[in-house]
Amino acid sequence: MFLGRGDNGPVVMPVADHARHLFDGFTVVAWAYAFDPHRVLWAARSDGKLLSFTWVRGLNVMAWAIHTLGGGETVEDLITIPEGTEDAVYMAVHHNGGDRRVMRLAYATLPLAEAEDGELVPDVRYAVHLDQCTTYNGLQTTRTLVIVTPADIAVGDTVLVEVSSGTLRSDEIDTDGDVVKFDDPDGGEPWRFRIITHFAGLQYTAQLLNRAMTEAQCPTSGEWWLCRHSVSDVAADTGETVTALADGNEIPGLVVSTSGVKICEVEDYANYAGIIHVGLPYNGDVESLDARPKDARQRLLKKVVVEFEHTRGGHVGPDFDHLVEIRNREVDHGYLTIPLRRNEEVEPVVDEWGVGGRVALRQSSPFPMTILGILRDSVSGGDGSGG
Repeated sequence: MFLGRGDNGPVVMPVADHARHLFDGFTVVAWAYAFDPHRVLWAARSDGKLLSFTWVRGLNVMAWAIHTLGGGETVEDLITIPEGTEDAVYMAVHHNGGDRRVMRLAYATLPLAEAEDGELVPDVRYAVHLDQCTTYNGLQTTRTLVIVTPADIAVGDTVLVEVSSGTLRSDEIDTDGDVVKFDDPDGGEPWRFRIITHFAGLQYTAQLLNRAMTEAQCPTSGEWWLCRHSVSDVAADTGETVTALADGNEIPGLVVSTSGVKICEVEDYANYAGIIHVGLPYNGDVESLDARPKDARQRLLKKVVVEFEHTRGGHVGPDFDHLVEIRNREVDHGYLTIPLRRNEEVEPVVDEWGVGGRVALRQSSPFPMTILGILRDSVSGGDGSGG
């Protein structure tokens, strides 16, 4: 049951009737409603599976989804707690080995960044689609780092930089290869400097690594990033294979060691990252129902048009055994990080004759996927009787 609002006041709706296959033979042992930001009803099923229910009241559209946790984990209990602008969802999770932990669901409420067309979209660097995720965020906002003597700087030049407020602990910049980064306000590739050695006081010698900087571009204030090549104290267990999202770039197939996870070698300064998420990858699957039959004739699915918002990556096909990758990089992206975007993706689909015409989508990369609509283009044939 779900409490809604009707013309004459509150009404109770039997919303489980819209997805009986998810409830037959099971009971709901716990549930919690998160009003902000997405108005989601979360439920723990008696077999430990996690369910979610969403309702677009203006369109009277309801949907249930099932969420399987990795490692054989099951959900025992749920609670929502208001935190800032959202209702945080906490779950009591039981591992098949007997351990229990409290897990917080992470929503894709991301800071905004300006896209190529000037539109403000969620910043892909903060996107998280990983389980047991650990994050390093090196964004520095309370202290500034400046070039002591601004001038035109060529790649490879050494300059003097100074932390103009606050201090740098020895474990933050160890004077042996740490990298600091300044974002380009015009949207170009960020400038990277390798810290070489401590000079005096709050001053350090630094070498420009990647692109020339003019005197006018030398930073005198604002935010900057302290970049790392590894993350320690990760939530995943030693020996597990994890995926990293480093400054918005996916790095799969990393193995957790006793000291953590390395995204690159110590001397590979170009790949140091200012914000790093490390966690277990998983598949987010969406499968449509069969197309509503107008008659008994067979159908051949020719292509699928999917409208996305704030999405990057993914696969689409007639089923999960015949998926094709959705193209991500465009020419205007150059060598920069591919942003989240709103787009309409048209994919040809190799299908077989049938009466269903289902569409399957999968997100296995550590990025959010928001689907606004699915349009199927099919042709009709005979009734399949052979006559």
